Amino acid sequence: MVDFYFEIVSDGSDPVSRRPGQFADAAAARAEAAAVFADFSRDIAAQLVASSEWRLDVLDKSRKLIYRIKVVAEAP
Repeated sequence: MVDFYFEIVSDGSDPVSRRPGQFADAAAARAEAAAVFADFSRDIAAQLVASSEWRLDVLDKSRKLIYRIKVVAEAP
């Protein structure tokens, strides 16, 4: 098992949530990140305003970014 970290960030601020996890490999961590972000997206949908951004970063044990999922709300 390999250590990974999930960080949820809003509008470029410090992470609002950090969660460690152990997964077989980076592909398993990415799959879990997608599932976590799907649930999280439902929770933040009502809070999205123009020019806001939420993202979930997957970091390896040295805290290097290996995967990012991002939602950006924009007004025309």
